[in-house]
Amino acid sequence: MSNLHLAVLGVFVIVSPFLMFVVWVLAAYRYLNRIESILSNSRMVAVNREIYSHAGLLGKVMRLGSISAMLSMKNFSVRKGLLDSDDVSMAPADLQRLLVRLWIVQIFLIALILLFFVWIEYWR
Repeated sequence: MSNLHLAVLGVFVIVSPFLMFVVWVLAAYRYLNRIESILSNSRMVAVNREIYSHAGLLGKVMRLGSISAMLSMKNFSVRKGLLDSDDVSMAPADLQRLLVRLWIVQIFLIALILLFFVWIEYWR
């Protein structure tokens, strides 16, 4: 692989988290009030709303990210009392899938960046 190929790949790897942040902002702007109203009896959602409500747009992204993380580990979150099982069952399946997919893509991008820099540093 030439240096040009490596530079183009590096640009895509470095730019991807910024694009993902834009997606998180759009999702928070569009879906946060809806999902928080559905999960209103859940303890962690109420606590996060109280903590991050004064943080503006970044607080909305943080709240949506925490909901996404809890929905990705739904059984664990319900068992530990972070989410209410009735609220989770009332949440639309398409919205749950969207939030879980956003969370998985974010984790994948972080792992991709780490692997890229490890590959550049040690294996190239």
